[in-house]
Amino acid sequence: MDRNEVAKWKEFHERFRLSMAVYENDMSVIHTNRCKEKTHRCKLCMAKAKLLVLTEEIKELVEQM
Repeated sequence: MDRNEVAKWKEFHERFRLSMAVYENDMSVIHTNRCKEKTHRCKLCMAKAKLLVLTEEIKELVEQM
């Protein structure tokens, strides 16, 4: 993966993170204690988990360069 691809992924990640922050604000009214206890998988919890995975993958790619 070259630097341009990494830059594109970083930009995508930042846009995704910002859109998640907006979504989280909208969902905070609905987001329940069950989510905090992680006893089920709502869309917000799953999106946050995916965001963490993407963050780690991007960090690894950047370190490899």
